[in-house]
Amino acid sequence: MATLAVVSACGSSTPGVAVKQADQATTEPVATTSAPATTVIVTTIPVTTVSVTAAPTTIPVTTAPATSTTATATTVPQPPANIPGGWQPAAQPFNENLFPPLDESNWTGVPSPPLPTDPGQRLVDGIYEADFASPWNATNPATVDIVVHRIVPCSTLPANSCIDDGTPFTPDVLGVDNAVAYPIIVPLDSSVGVGLTGYECNSIDKTGNGADLAALFSAFDAAYKTAIQPQVTAGVANQDIITTLTAAPAAGFSGSDVTCGTDNAYALVFHAGDAPPILMQSVSDISTSTDNTPLTPTTAVRLDTIQVVKGVMTMYLYAGFYS
Repeated sequence: MATLAVVSACGSSTPGVAVKQADQATTEPVATTSAPATTVIVTTIPVTTVSVTAAPTTIPVTTAPATSTTATATTVPQPPANIPGGWQPAAQPFNENLFPPLDESNWTGVPSPPLPTDPGQRLVDGIYEADFASPWNATNPATVDIVVHRIVPCSTLPANSCIDDGTPFTPDVLGVDNAVAYPIIVPLDSSVGVGLTGYECNSIDKTGNGADLAALFSAFDAAYKTAIQPQVTAGVANQDIITTLTAAPAAGFSGSDVTCGTDNAYALVFHAGDAPPILMQSVSDISTSTDNTPLTPTTAVRLDTIQVVKGVMTMYLYAGFYS
């Protein structure tokens, strides 16, 4: 099985799927509220190739607390794949059902298939909500840990798991089932497909493979530790760091291109080769209670969903405007 990963670095305003996006400043679509942790099945799943597209969206919905599930680490043999490397423009905007819904709305579409019940089983073809289970690590750059949840009808979830837009919920109104999780170790190589939505002036959708994503993460990590992290840990204010790098670009960080106009003049972006630019509204981890927690590649770029098509896994990610 191949794995295809799609990353987004921007925002859009199209409603679509599940619980965790941000404001998007484009015409194309694409937050998750975590629940108590669970113990689950960790599975290494190499994958095969697939072309993927996905649209960014915004903001999260309330989800139900997770319950515990027992798991065992297992390696699942997969057919070899050779997804072409090199970032290429997506043939069309990424499908909005591959990204969380807008604020005050729910996922819609087709529910996820059941998750595997035993260690070592492959995921069935379908779309699943996903998150990074732990930060990407430069000492082991060729893998990343993710955790997978089902997207299911809101009518089957506990109260307050979905936005109440007028009960009873219709069958196509969906939410994330956090009660059962399925962890997977994803290889970042040519067996994995990647889709990334970046942002500068507008959304930029590109596809690549896992090796392309690992290279982007490595470039961001090295540049951030050089140009930004020392200031963050020293307590320099976020906006002061952004203002400095906008005026004097360094290590791949700069303000938006002048062609973007004054509306984007405040934005800080990160460029690495042909990869879509990563938009940065903050240079520290805003999920923490302090302003001096450094970012990691997997907090600067968010994983939203994975899609499995004919055994091929695709990861969809987003890194752009957040509310």
